[in-house]
Amino acid sequence: MEDKLSQTISWKPLHKHDNDIGANWNMINDHIRNGFYNTLLKQCKDKVVIDVGFGTGILSMIALKHGAKIIHAYEMDKETYLLGKHIIKRLGLKSKIILKDKMFVKEFNDLPDAIIIHEIVGRNIWNEGLTCLNNVSDPRKVIPSVFHAKLFAMEKREVEVDFKSFHPDTMVFDPGIDLGKYNNVIQELLDDHKTSRIEKFQHYYEFPYIQRPEGYGGHGDYEEVGSYTYDINTQKIPENIIVDLDIYGKDIVIWPQYYMDDYKLNSPSWKADKGCLCNDLQQGSKFIQNTGSGKWWIKCP
Repeated sequence: MEDKLSQTISWKPLHKHDNDIGANWNMINDHIRNGFYNTLLKQCKDKVVIDVGFGTGILSMIALKHGAKIIHAYEMDKETYLLGKHIIKRLGLKSKIILKDKMFVKEFNDLPDAIIIHEIVGRNIWNEGLTCLNNVSDPRKVIPSVFHAKLFAMEKREVEVDFKSFHPDTMVFDPGIDLGKYNNVIQELLDDHKTSRIEKFQHYYEFPYIQRPEGYGGHGDYEEVGSYTYDINTQKIPENIIVDLDIYGKDIVIWPQYYMDDYKLNSPSWKADKGCLCNDLQQGSKFIQNTGSGKWWIKCP
């Protein structure tokens, strides 16, 4: 492989700043995830296929294994695109896989009979641009297409654990320059952050309730308090998904579990999403998730 690709693509990142887009070592070695796609992509037999987010090309290879006619693949990350070209060349598949270095948007074009495959699904479903595949006026089938979230809740348990969250005592904006009203506005935002993010709702990305591969046993009772399901082939995805929470009370922990076509998104391919400790969850509260970024929050009445 060229020196450039060898040094710019991180197959197994050694540092948090390494770029592992498209070459996720855990994902391409995930037998359960690959088995899910191996079954799903049997639909590609004798089809023209569009692969959105080519990466290392594993989905294209599965589609070809099941008899796809030709693959039109898209990869928007420049370095990963170069890696893809290298892999296609080494495999001698230039006549079977046409790779483009651009973002795919589902708009009806000159491939009317194509089936669209993808794995642009992040840890919270939406944070890798999945909505680019949502266009119900375009009849071409997207697989996988059904995305589902279950929302769970339980009372906080007293456990000895180092919660990894940002809890500063004070947050004072001091840029060293007098910028007039700007200084006041930024300080107001910091004060609001302290009130909402730290005092009312505490968000954790390494939370003891949700980081247990074997389940939630030992942490008390939990229950499903809401859910949503969307099919990107048949439903227009809203900018924000809003779910009424069927729970209220003091010190309630809320967390989501995500699925695509009934396949549970979990490690090693997908890290668990955050949990949120609500100090005073009021009746009528809502779970809101933005489908552009995947970020979610709790809104009280």
